[in-house]
Amino acid sequence: MRFTSRLLQTTQDIASTFSYTKFLQMFPPQIKLAFGYGSGIVPQKGNEDTSKKMLDFILVVEDSYKWHKLNLEQNNDHYALAGKLQNNETFHKFMENSGAGVHFNTGIKTQGRRLKYGVISERLLIADLTNWDTLYIAGRLHKPIHIIQHSFENSPKLLEGLKFNLAGAVAASLLILPEVFTERDLYLTITGLSYLGDVRMGIAEDSNKVANIVDPNILRFRDLYAPVLNSFMEEGKDNYLKNLLCWSDNHLVQDKSPPNLHELMLHLPGNLAFEMCCIYDREAKHIRDIDEIIKNMAKYAELADIVSKALITIVSQSSKTQTLKNLTTVGPLEAVKYSGQKISKMLKNLV
Repeated sequence: MRFTSRLLQTTQDIASTFSYTKFLQMFPPQIKLAFGYGSGIVPQKGNEDTSKKMLDFILVVEDSYKWHKLNLEQNNDHYALAGKLQNNETFHKFMENSGAGVHFNTGIKTQGRRLKYGVISERLLIADLTNWDTLYIAGRLHKPIHIIQHSFENSPKLLEGLKFNLAGAVAASLLILPEVFTERDLYLTITGLSYLGDVRMGIAEDSNKVANIVDPNILRFRDLYAPVLNSFMEEGKDNYLKNLLCWSDNHLVQDKSPPNLHELMLHLPGNLAFEMCCIYDREAKHIRDIDEIIKNMAKYAELADIVSKALITIVSQSSKTQTLKNLTTVGPLEAVKYSGQKISKMLKNLV
């Protein structure tokens, strides 16, 4: 499984100071996927000593309600007061259906490190990967991560969702980018997709965050996205995008003719395509066929602006509700402490 091996490549060796095995042994089983992300796992430009950085993890489980009940028995101290109500099924369903469907526990201390971990049901993650319902966890998976545990052999839909998510990121980025662009431009655009409309940007996040993620990790991005880009260029009678993209003088060149743009839009996650149609056809007096709207959009000169506005709609809604949810579930003191660290980092970069 070539794609799986690429995902499993270690992005940063912290094994000498932190054991992933011991970390996972803290929790109940039935973890379908566990991955580390963020500047404590993947190096970023201007990073301070990463040994002091908070470690960020996402745990994907089959049934988050059952898993939280078990985890509350094993790790009750991980949960703030509101988080302890996760063993109430009605409260859990309400919280799972709010924000991006992920519950975070933060400020956990183990093995001499501070960390936070989010827990999400497999079905919700698959929906986000394939439809971009919230682009909250799917957006994190547009960037290099480190998978520390998986069961793809038992979760083929999850693996296919990860692949589709990367292909969707390339398709959306190509619609935004001009006809000629650099490889760095592509990765900057991909990384920036899930930050468009994010309420944290400019408030508690460094304004250079996207470039800080991409610049030290060009090779990792290249390795992650090579299969997708090659699929857009390879010859084949069933490859309708084979003439879309090519290399020329160390630049990528794309043919932005209406037929190619139409084909690209057919490769977008459903929710993004739907939001684009709503924005484009906002003045319509009646609901038209989505296929008809997409064909018309392919001829629209400001298509890149439509894509960006649709992404802002998706991200702004989920980031607002998930941020409010985090304030409830992690506890006000931990939330203030974490936000203060983010703001402090942002101010340092402005000096």
